[in-house]
Parts: sequence; C-alpha cells; structure tokens
Amino acid sequence: MNLNLPPSIRSKRRNMILVGFTPGPNNPKDLDSFLWPLVEEMLQLQEGIKMVWNAGMEEYFTLHAYITIVTADMPGREKLMRMKGKYSSRYISHLLGRDMMLLSLLNEC
Repeated sequence: MNLNLPPSIRSKRRNMILVGFTPGPNNPKDLDSFLWPLVEEMLQLQEGIKMVWNAGMEEYFTLHAYITIVTADMPGREKLMRMKGKYSSRYISHLLGRDMMLLSLLNEC
C-alpha cells in the first residue's frame, strides 16, 4: 500500500503490491526460510536506499519502504505468528512477558 496516495485510492488493488503467498495444503514446512528473502529486502528498504531518481520531480531522494499490512486465513496467521508448531512456546512466552510487564506498569499507577 502506498501511503503517499490519498486515502480514497490507497487501498485499491492497482495501488497495492502482493509480495507473496503460500498456497494450499503443500505450504512450506519452514515458513521462516520462505520469508527470509523478503525480510532481507525490507530491512534494506527500512534503512533507506539513497540516490533514487524521481523523474517527476527531477531530483534524487532516499527510498524507504515498510510492511504495513499482512493478511492471512486463520491457519496461515497462526503459522506466521508462531501460535502453533515447534516455536509456538517462544511466541506465547513473548506475549506472557509483555502482558506481565504491562500489568506491573498498571499496578504502579
């Protein structure tokens, strides 16, 4: 989604970029290895790519990009968020740690 566009046309299909999908019952067993090329690219874009030419404005700029929306069906979302599978305990412990920290902050108020 190009956030530089007006909100009325920002979410139209022609203004969005689909970077990948994992179809059907034969999806990758190790989702992290499937997504790693995208993660590497997005880390570079987050830092910025200098000296990109803008032909419309006739000037150079630093290009930044960020992932703004991730969609999935329920099984795909669970796998992406590591809510199931061999690493699910790490995700759950992360959530519990975050919730415990929030509770301690609320108790201090």
